[in-house]
Amino acid sequence: MEHSIFVMCILAVLSIALANPIFQDFSQLKAVENANKVLQLVDQEVLSNHKLGQQSSLPQKIDWREKGYVTNVKDQGQCASCWAFASAATMEGQLFNKTNNLITLSEQNLLDCAKSYNDKGCAGGWMSHAFKYIRDNGIEADGTYPYTATKQECSFNEANSVGTLQNYVKLTKTTEEEILKAVANHGPVGVYVYMSSLFMGYKSGIFEDDSCTETPNHAVTVVGYVNTPQDQYWIIKNSFSKSWGEDGYMRMKMNKNVCGITYRLYYPIV
Repeated sequence: MEHSIFVMCILAVLSIALANPIFQDFSQLKAVENANKVLQLVDQEVLSNHKLGQQSSLPQKIDWREKGYVTNVKDQGQCASCWAFASAATMEGQLFNKTNNLITLSEQNLLDCAKSYNDKGCAGGWMSHAFKYIRDNGIEADGTYPYTATKQECSFNEANSVGTLQNYVKLTKTTEEEILKAVANHGPVGVYVYMSSLFMGYKSGIFEDDSCTETPNHAVTVVGYVNTPQDQYWIIKNSFSKSWGEDGYMRMKMNKNVCGITYRLYYPIV
């Protein structure tokens, strides 16, 4: 049943792309992202016992871009490597927190080398598997291991590693309150969302899509939020280049579980 559902998702997005040229640039990417589900990658990692810090009053606004935790928006190209981009983005923030040095990490390193951790390169993957790879091996910077948008033979050089992690946190079927706590107390976090037609065609404004109810299939990074009486939204960093959305970012409506944002939550402990 699960297999047939995800095949139907692929067929549906392809039909949308054929019917509306605005989505054709994303059709191959979307099909491959959904194919990740057909592969039925199983993320079975036991939850980390790391506890989120508790605050009696969380800040109403936080934007980790303003605090130096976030690198420039990147472009995954026609490769379902969103999992690698979100993993790298959360690591970049935590390495900055530890070293006060913002380094652009290598998604290609993860794409090529995390195969033995059950990630599938341009056919999809899980952030938790990427974190296991980084924990055991380290990760290079993009400068020494640049992105090509195609899977290649692993050429990781341990001498070029710029960071590792001790552990990671994974929350399954969580709540937006828990995401809020994690972003406020920890920094940028990785989540999965469903790429609906409206999501793919997003240009600006606070995004909301009541029809976006399929199982999430695309990894993004939450780099901040606004939670005031006037506005409530997440600040989402995507990996579709600066030409997508608001210079590569999306403001997503909070407290409505838009596109299944509560499906998975990940962040590293450096």
